[in-house]
Amino acid sequence: MISSAGWQSATNRYSSNTCFQSVIPMVERVLDTSGTVCPMPAFNTRKQLKLLRSDEILVVKGDFLPAIENIERVVAQDGGKVLSRTLSSDHFELVIKKS
Repeated sequence: MISSAGWQSATNRYSSNTCFQSVIPMVERVLDTSGTVCPMPAFNTRKQLKLLRSDEILVVKGDFLPAIENIERVVAQDGGKVLSRTLSSDHFELVIKKS
């Protein structure tokens, strides 16, 4: 399931450069991969990254923890950057910025 937070200023959450926070609106998309196993989380992440413009944010959530390594590899191959990684015992969240 994919949702968009519209023109919410994700810059406020992910950028330390305050001079652009109110000037550059960024799209934040959320990709929920819960209930899927490899290779689907990485495949769907790659698919969504291709839809993003440079500097936009993709938040990937899921419950198949082994997928994290594959997702991070796909992000690196496609020129993105993982800004943060949140793990719990049964879920993960990756915040990814497209370069």
